Amino acid sequence: MSNLKVLHILSSPAAGGAEVFVKDMVINSKESGIDAGILFISGADNVGRSSAYQAQFLAELEQNNIPFFILPNNARRNIFQGYSAFKACIKYFRPHCIHAHLLAGIIYSFFFCPSIPRVYTHHSSIIKARPFIFKAIMKRCNAHIGISNICAQFLQQYLPKQKSCTVIHNALDKKRLCTPKNNNLTNKPLTLIAVGRISREKNYLHMLKAIVKVKKIFTDPFYLKIAGEGKETDKKQLREYINTHNLSDTVELLGNRSDVPNLLALSDIFLMSSAWEGLPIALLEAQFSGLPALVTDVGGCKELLDITEGGIVVPVNDADKYADTLLSLLSNSQLRDQLRSAAQLNINDFSIESCLQKHKALYEKQNISHYEN
Repeated sequence: MSNLKVLHILSSPAAGGAEVFVKDMVINSKESGIDAGILFISGADNVGRSSAYQAQFLAELEQNNIPFFILPNNARRNIFQGYSAFKACIKYFRPHCIHAHLLAGIIYSFFFCPSIPRVYTHHSSIIKARPFIFKAIMKRCNAHIGISNICAQFLQQYLPKQKSCTVIHNALDKKRLCTPKNNNLTNKPLTLIAVGRISREKNYLHMLKAIVKVKKIFTDPFYLKIAGEGKETDKKQLREYINTHNLSDTVELLGNRSDVPNLLALSDIFLMSSAWEGLPIALLEAQFSGLPALVTDVGGCKELLDITEGGIVVPVNDADKYADTLLSLLSNSQLRDQLRSAAQLNINDFSIESCLQKHKALYEKQNISHYEN
């Protein structure tokens, strides 16, 4: 019997949690009896993202013999702009199932290949479409996935009564990460690392406000590195805050980086101050890397750390609590060691192999594997 063929639909080959997660999935799918490909709604440069990152992303797919397709410019706003390229992709790949990770993927597949079953994964705890539009699109899906319990509960309220959302946690491919190091054995200044797009969602100003408070109390030198691209207006706002509050000797904006695993391995504490999330891949990577984590209580962050016991969760937008907790982590090497050990012990619950088996079971439950196009 031939493998099940699944076409994943993503926004673009850009830096992001959903993109990294799907890349890990498709590269490892063959071992689970799935032939996977990816269709991107647009190129990275068409949405203001890094073309250099795209080149590396696509090269990795090519190295692993993963077929991929990119719709032409403006296909995101006008589905008829992408009609011919989308139909050509379907004809070439002949998927048994379309697995969309954004609403445009459901719209394209419903209008242009309605007989192919559709699965939708919701990667956040918010929606950006109007509720009635979102509900209408969800009705066109055969199955629904939330990447955390919080995401699934949120999505459930938009589903038809007869439909239920399945929880399949995000996962990671440990093979692409660096071996964790015990950085507490050195006497160097502690390095804090934050990974994620510079955007309103990641709420980096909240993090920097806490850094200002900590610097007034904690006299030893420490450094914060922020890895991620973003709009020029958002980056300018952060740079101005850094300069105004004399943080230039403490905070460094690294820009878009392709060596995140190495950055994590060389750091001591992972920070996240998001205003909303799904189940962050960067947090999973940090836990595997043995980094004690300080995160805000959004999306599946608390859910993840309740399992790994490798970090501390604080309320959203409470800069005082964030600063106090960060001060404890900086000051207490025993606390960091305790969180590090727990994270490395428990992170195996989020393996990509287990995740793929759960996806395959979902496909088969929906009789997707029996579809013949």
